[in-house]
Amino acid sequence: MKIAQDIKLTWSSAKQLMLVMTILCVMFVVLVEQQSRMIDKLADDLAELREENEQLSDVISKYQTEIENMIVAVDANKYSREELEIELKHEVGMYLINKVIEAEGPYSNTPADPGGETKWGVSSVKNNGWVPATREEAIDFYYNQFWIGAEIYKVNNVRLAFALMDSIVLFGPTRVKSLVAKLTKSNSYVEAIDKLADYTGKDADDFISKLQDELKKIIQTLTKQNSELKTFANGWNRRVDSY
Repeated sequence: MKIAQDIKLTWSSAKQLMLVMTILCVMFVVLVEQQSRMIDKLADDLAELREENEQLSDVISKYQTEIENMIVAVDANKYSREELEIELKHEVGMYLINKVIEAEGPYSNTPADPGGETKWGVSSVKNNGWVPATREEAIDFYYNQFWIGAEIYKVNNVRLAFALMDSIVLFGPTRVKSLVAKLTKSNSYVEAIDKLADYTGKDADDFISKLQDELKKIIQTLTKQNSELKTFANGWNRRVDSY
């Protein structure tokens, strides 16, 4: 009888154990399925993210190319605007250059003149012995060296542009460029020219007046340092006053 009871209890325990194991197996299967679904979702999300990143990379690359093309276009337009500005002001430059040449005269070789032999105002001393053979060569020299080279073409006020051109011819580009930077409180001549470019009316008149005062001081200094230059003082002052 006792043996039968023990067997009955054992069978009962076995059924309970089997039930528990079944439940655990079901839970394991469910957990595995959940994990599998999670893994699949993560894989899908990762693939989607990778695809989005690739698309984003394509978009960035496309816009980067467009930006670079725009920069090139802007640079090209800027260059074209500068060329157009020079072309439009060509006749103004030629007019001012001819005024300077008329003031200088065709030829000079005064012993007291530190510039030595000059033709149409171009000094042989300051140009390594070279002087223009013709008036046209002199015009080309002034145009390339001063109108374009010294960026006087940027100045919109004609009177101011002439004052800069003529003073550079009279007193040399180094001295005048330094003076122009000083009067405009600029760090360089290029910066000064950019400021002077849009001077009109009173602004232009005031600058020319200041320039005249400083140029006359230069004349005084030059004649004090070299008494032989006094013979040129009146002519220089008249030129400066004509601005």
